[in-house]
Amino acid sequence: MSLLIKPTLACNLSCKYCYQNRLFRNPDYDIDWIIGELERLLSSRDPDVGHLVTLHGGEPLILPPEHIRRIFETIRKYGYPISIQTNGTLINDEIIELFKEFKVSVGVSIDGPGELNVLRAPPNLTKRVLDNIERLVSEGVSVGLITVVHRYNAGTEERFSRLLEFIDHMSGDLGVTGRLNPLGYPAPKDLFLDPDRLAQVYRRLAEFMFDRGYRWSPFVDLWNAITGKGEVVCVFRPCDPFNTAAALVLRGDKIITNCQRHLPLVRDSRRMQIREEALSKTPYEYGGCRGCKYFPICYGGCSANGLNGDWRNRDLNCPAWRAVLDYYDSVLRFMGVTPAYIQKFREQQSSRPNKSFEHVDGGIRHLDSNVQHSDGIEHLDGGMRHLDSGGRRCG
Repeated sequence: MSLLIKPTLACNLSCKYCYQNRLFRNPDYDIDWIIGELERLLSSRDPDVGHLVTLHGGEPLILPPEHIRRIFETIRKYGYPISIQTNGTLINDEIIELFKEFKVSVGVSIDGPGELNVLRAPPNLTKRVLDNIERLVSEGVSVGLITVVHRYNAGTEERFSRLLEFIDHMSGDLGVTGRLNPLGYPAPKDLFLDPDRLAQVYRRLAEFMFDRGYRWSPFVDLWNAITGKGEVVCVFRPCDPFNTAAALVLRGDKIITNCQRHLPLVRDSRRMQIREEALSKTPYEYGGCRGCKYFPICYGGCSANGLNGDWRNRDLNCPAWRAVLDYYDSVLRFMGVTPAYIQKFREQQSSRPNKSFEHVDGGIRHLDSNVQHSDGIEHLDGGMRHLDSGGRRCG
């Protein structure tokens, strides 16, 4: 869980696939209200705040530096780690000094060099962002990247090779890692990789990371999920879209709400497992996960990316997740290690009630049809309650 502070959704760029394009980007905000609510949430140690506070947007660096300072001072006052997510175009000397003073972890959004980043910014601004990343690293500022994978940076072999070179430079030369997110809703359809290409790209990325030892998300998260060890990003945890466990959002228009990948602005006071239960029982052909061996460790992926825009369905990026998990599954089997999904299945089986005796399901007392029984005991075969061999029913 983390607290995201979004003073404004306004931005100096216009990324073609931004999930916030569908939201009203009001540039106005009340900094005093934001500081007051931040004080209230952090001082109360509200469990919904979690362990990290992130200044987010829109583009947070369009705020006046004095407002950014007030926000950072308030967070530091209560001892929380501070991070910021930015497109990196507005970083300057003053901003870098702020980052260093408050020990801010900086997330930069970039999809690669040159034309690989064209959905975010023109080449001149992309060059500026790349230069700023190197400057931050040289100044000792902690940097991570968010890179979205789409047709413009992975749709052809030539572009995908350049994406791998970019990752190699960032991690191998600069020591920077990050997150490689597949494109999600509500991006235009023509920007998505087709499912087969998506699976191929993510399988190759997993092999690339494994071979070089680069610890990028979601590959580390999926490894942790299948081994049952370590932290896992929210995409692979159960999610209630009306009370998102991963993020609480403090908006500058005086709204406290859910992860903004979801449209519901009213945060429910309850947290339920409706999606998890529905996916576990819904057949694959109807958008569910019934029968998928990986469901106990991925939970159907991100609810904001449910097939056809429906949070009740599994993640449209399921082909990517399955491809990575299939690869890791083969690695673990070669190592002689039992994957976590098998362990969880065994735990579930051992915790189920023993139905080798007479019991009740659906209000009917019976033995199951696969259980050996004598002729005089009432049981179910084919959904019908009866006695065998003319046995007389009592009562």
